[in-house]
Parts: sequence; structure tokens; C-alpha cells
Amino acid sequence: MTPPTKLERAITAGEKVFMHHGFARTTMGMIAEAAGMSRPALYQLFKGKEAVLKAVIDSGMDAMLTKMTESIADVTSPAERLRRVCMIWSAASFERSQSNPALRDLTGNPAYVDGYNRFIALVAEILAASSAGSGDQIAVPDLARLLVLAIRGFKSTAVSLEDLEGLILRQICLTIDHIDHVGSCLTREPRTP
Repeated sequence: MTPPTKLERAITAGEKVFMHHGFARTTMGMIAEAAGMSRPALYQLFKGKEAVLKAVIDSGMDAMLTKMTESIADVTSPAERLRRVCMIWSAASFERSQSNPALRDLTGNPAYVDGYNRFIALVAEILAASSAGSGDQIAVPDLARLLVLAIRGFKSTAVSLEDLEGLILRQICLTIDHIDHVGSCLTREPRTP
């Protein structure tokens, strides 16, 4: 196994420092120290902490999107595909934000918003495959955005991971029911926290 490059070390260090201190309190000096390099060496890789955060989020999104895509490769049910990708997306960030409130200052950062947009694109792809020819009143990209942003709100209000999963499942059912115009997805009993 090859040792990590300077760039990989800086991204890993940036993630650890942001996780511990949040965005506002993190400095380039803290990231450089955690990466075992000088500040000038870190500045050769990144213009500032915003660029480090973007690299951290992009790296994490790449890994998460790969995991999501692999988890749905053999699944045909749109509801199950959505459940899997939404839970992978939500569980990790929910647990991180519950254990470290300092992370909440990252959600408005442009790099974080880009990550949400990449996830919305994946959800839209799943919805588009399940809505072919259904004549939906809501456009698929808008439906995907509604689902993802609802989940964002659920993460800030859920009292436990089980509560979060229940909220997500109900929203997925509503979304699939809109596409199917049937209502069969909501016949299951809702989970309570």
C-alpha cells in the first residue's frame, strides 16, 4: 500500500479539523499541523480553508455516491432504491451532527450545497427511471429536490436515527405515490420514535 500523498493527507487532516472545530473556528494552521506539513506547503495545495473544505466534501461525496450506486445496483423497486440512497446519505451526517454541533456551521457553505446538488441529481435519476410516461404534475428534478430538502429538514428535527428513518420512509412513500398515483406505498404502519 502506497503512503498517502500530501494532498490526501491535507484532505484527511482538513476533515478531522473541520469535524472537531467546525468551519468558522478552523484555521489553515490547524489543518497544516494536523497534516504534518507547513502552512506554506498547505497553501501550495489550497488557496484557503474554503478550498480545503470543498476538497473534503468532494472526496466524501465521491465515496458516498459510489457506495449509494453500489447499494442499488441489483434493486429494481424505486421505493427501495430511494430508501437505500437516502439512508446512506442521512445516517452518516445525522450521527456526525448529533455528536458534534460545531459541524452545523458547514451546511450553508457553497461546497456543502454542491454536495446536496450532486445527491439531488442521483435522486432525480432514480425518480426519472420510475416515472417514465407517468405524466407527473411535478417535474422529476423538482420532485427530487423536494425529497432531498425534506430530508435535510428531517435531519435537523429527528430525535433519533430510527425517527429519521421513519420520516424519510414516509416522505419516500409520498414521493412514489405521487409518481404512481396509487397510494399503495402508504399502507404500511408508520414507525414511531
